[in-house]
Amino acid sequence: MTPREQAPRRSRWPSVAGAALLVVLGCGNGPTPGASDGAAPDRSAPDATDARALDGDVQADLAEVVDRADSLGADAWPGGDLPDLTLLDVAVTCPAGQSQCGRSTCADLQRDRENCGACRFVCPAGESCAAGACALPCPGAMVPCAGPSMSRCAALDRDPAHCGACGNGCAAGEACVVGACRLACADGLRACDGRCVNPRADAAHCGACGAACAEGRVCRDGRCAVACEAGQTACGDRCAELASDEAHCGACGVACAAERTCAGGRCACPEGQTDCAGTCADTAADEGHCGACGARCAAGQGCASGRCSAVPPAEDTRAGAREVNLSSRAVTLRVDTSAANPDTRGPCGCSNGRDVFFLLRLTRPELLYADTLGTRWNTSLFLQDATGANVTDARVAGGQACGDDGFPGCTDFGAQSAVFALLPAGTWYLVLSGCGSGPATIHVQHLAAPSGSVGRLDLSGAPRTFSLTGTTRGAGVLRQSCGRGSGPEDAWWSVTCPTAPGVTLTAQSCGLATWDTVLEHRSVGRSPVAACNDDACGVQSSVTSRVAPGAGLHVLYIDGATGESAGPYTLRVHLGACAPPQTACDGACVDLQTSVAHCGACGQACAVGRTCVAGACACPAGTTSCSGACVNLDADGAHCGACGSRCADGMSCAAGRCACPPGLSACASACRDLRGDGANCGACGNRCPAGSLCVAGRCLAATYEVPARSSGECRTRGPTCRWVDDPAVMPDIDGCDILPEAYVRYWHECCNQHDRDWESCTLTQSETDRRFLSCMNAACDRMGVIAEGPCRAAARVVYEAVATQGARWAVFQDRACRCLCDR
Repeated sequence: MTPREQAPRRSRWPSVAGAALLVVLGCGNGPTPGASDGAAPDRSAPDATDARALDGDVQADLAEVVDRADSLGADAWPGGDLPDLTLLDVAVTCPAGQSQCGRSTCADLQRDRENCGACRFVCPAGESCAAGACALPCPGAMVPCAGPSMSRCAALDRDPAHCGACGNGCAAGEACVVGACRLACADGLRACDGRCVNPRADAAHCGACGAACAEGRVCRDGRCAVACEAGQTACGDRCAELASDEAHCGACGVACAAERTCAGGRCACPEGQTDCAGTCADTAADEGHCGACGARCAAGQGCASGRCSAVPPAEDTRAGAREVNLSSRAVTLRVDTSAANPDTRGPCGCSNGRDVFFLLRLTRPELLYADTLGTRWNTSLFLQDATGANVTDARVAGGQACGDDGFPGCTDFGAQSAVFALLPAGTWYLVLSGCGSGPATIHVQHLAAPSGSVGRLDLSGAPRTFSLTGTTRGAGVLRQSCGRGSGPEDAWWSVTCPTAPGVTLTAQSCGLATWDTVLEHRSVGRSPVAACNDDACGVQSSVTSRVAPGAGLHVLYIDGATGESAGPYTLRVHLGACAPPQTACDGACVDLQTSVAHCGACGQACAVGRTCVAGACACPAGTTSCSGACVNLDADGAHCGACGSRCADGMSCAAGRCACPPGLSACASACRDLRGDGANCGACGNRCPAGSLCVAGRCLAATYEVPARSSGECRTRGPTCRWVDDPAVMPDIDGCDILPEAYVRYWHECCNQHDRDWESCTLTQSETDRRFLSCMNAACDRMGVIAEGPCRAAARVVYEAVATQGARWAVFQDRACRCLCDR
């Protein structure tokens, strides 16, 4: 019970009662009740002289009684019975620092090995007594520690059974290192989060404890890297198949030139073509390399089957159509139509002249682009299906399956032609015709079609910023070059004009989609073809690439990182350099002021848990950097209000200030109870004078008295007045305080009841004292002591001593009671 106004036991009766008890126990100068002279104990009240002595001069220290009780040892009292109190009937006075052990023996319990810590407690052979405890003489820095059956010396800095302190044993698998139990990890391993890990390979602790790799990455040689599938190699932030990747052919960073493919880890001309001084040529049909590199056909001749001649070329008929090798994304075809025959007619413009056929075998849907730029005569291009029927639907908005003199949106094609269409998997024919004939060059470019919609992306008018919107749905068919993209995808295509300038394109979905996106921009005439990004801004993406000048095919894909990643999206596209305040970093436009991966400069990443503020890595809002750690100065006990400001033991940090628990106050960096602390009574530093006590925050003299309360005081105020318990005062229940429990076994409950009775408004002093004596005598009976024995004699002396404190009883009862009258 927490007192609202404490009344410590020592301020009520222990000093006087203890003095009287010592007389009975044989510690005074007079005869001892129950002594060997056979006289019956005197249970009558002390005479006037004794009463005065008890009330004033005799101030025995009950701590001596406690020490003597402890010196007997627990084994001296079988079954917990009260010992014969006459054993303490001695007349020896021991010097300061020593205790009486037996009738005439004084011993230093701190150093005496025959009485070590307690009387008659003998240290085992080979051990000495130090500071009241038996211990082995230990060498060097070792200290004695109790083992399972005997004491032994232990090195606290490395002993796993006594690590840092005696008895502090380390758990299985732990070792004692510099006095602390730690995991015992094998060479090359490190203890992190309570387990041994390999920091060179553990993705959760890569290079250091807590340094976790991002999702989808693995730990190699202590550094986070992309996780590649079997047969792939990590090249920067993407996985590549070195045997076939045109951007990383044979080794990371080795890119094949345009029109070349990567086969077996080497850049080579497409199948059926020959490397002629760095140019891939079809020597079977290339008039500049007809039959061999450098073998140019004469004017007016074409190359057929590697020979210059004016005879109709093999491509003159559909049956002899030359198959286009689509293993490369860009193919250049050269043919001479001078001797060709007009076998078909296209659905647009001038398309009934001499014609030749090229076979396209598609294993998947493709976005196909072809032009005749560089040809000197008026051409036309058109598409036919496997049956020879003209294709009239380009299957994509803005495309054209038959072109004569230009392409939509371009005014600089002149007499040359272009087609662009989405062709499903199957067999198709590209037909060259026109209003003339002669040598011609056809540029064919193709990219994979998405599973979803295809829209047009206008790359003109830089610099400018605009948005593209759509919704992905269904199942994906593509996997992007940055290693992810199994969800459904949409595509945005563009065909640039012959005089189009180069332009920087930045597209991002940051904050514009609710699902995990992947962005990739492919430009056929560029090496490497693809620029890809995943998770540049959370799970959203931002990609930046360079669109080469001149005519060509370009496609921007938005894909889902996983099969479940799909839904509505908006792409913000910027043409030109990165829009201020962004900067191009690793192929993406980022804000160096806020980017965690590029804070202040490209590649300068913030540590885990930190944010980028004004181009500098900083702790999150509400925290402060203290010795490299982000802490909350409002609640961190080690950094309360300021870095390094540690709260004292027992205090906690609240609102940046060290505070004590409720009911306690901070005094000189320590928490004190101002209600009962004699050194800080009512206020810090207010020390009560000697002989007084702190009660409810006030210093009261131990002999404090007030005029006795008149029993008729309350009644004189009116017929409805009555004495009631004051709720502001409650008893301080603490047993018999310093009286040794060994001698008053079962008396503690009597003392507690006496305290409650003393502060009861319904009992008189004589009633409380008689109840106290009755309880003590009953306790003596419970301990099996003869009714006329020392226990009852001691109880009588305590009763007489307490009964003499009438004035003090009145003080405490007055303090606990108040007169309540109806008004």
